[in-house]
Amino acid sequence: MVLAGTEVDIKANGELDYSDSILQTLDIVVASVHSSLNQNKEEMTDRIIKAIENENVDIIGHPTGRIIHRRYEVKLDFDKVFSAAKKHNKFLEINANIERLDLNDVHIKDAIDKGVKLVINTDAHSVDSLDYIKLGIGQSRRGWAKKSDIINTLSYNEFKKILN
Repeated sequence: MVLAGTEVDIKANGELDYSDSILQTLDIVVASVHSSLNQNKEEMTDRIIKAIENENVDIIGHPTGRIIHRRYEVKLDFDKVFSAAKKHNKFLEINANIERLDLNDVHIKDAIDKGVKLVINTDAHSVDSLDYIKLGIGQSRRGWAKKSDIINTLSYNEFKKILN
């Protein structure tokens, strides 16, 4: 089985770069911040929460936006982000790309402690990058995640059900 999905950009004002009418047709939507990374903690937190509150969003991708040795993570109020994710039944990504490893182990542990479920994603831009899944699994283990904390360890039917 294959899911139809996309990654959408969370604009500076928290709106998404695809319309809700398009997003409604997809099985899975990952929303991520890619620009305006210099916003202050309150603005960035509000921006992420606005995306979490969008009924068409399933996952928040690479939540801190970090790129190791090139870009520091954005400032976020993680307690508020975790609370919103839990309230709206949204998931946070552990981006397994070797340059990101975002969320870090501390954030993973905090998310789990707050009852937030996670998903491991390779962020693969080529077949060669699919092996990054091993890094994501390692990162999740560093954060004390168990299989039950990671939604893409579920069967297809269970995964599809949890997205709905």
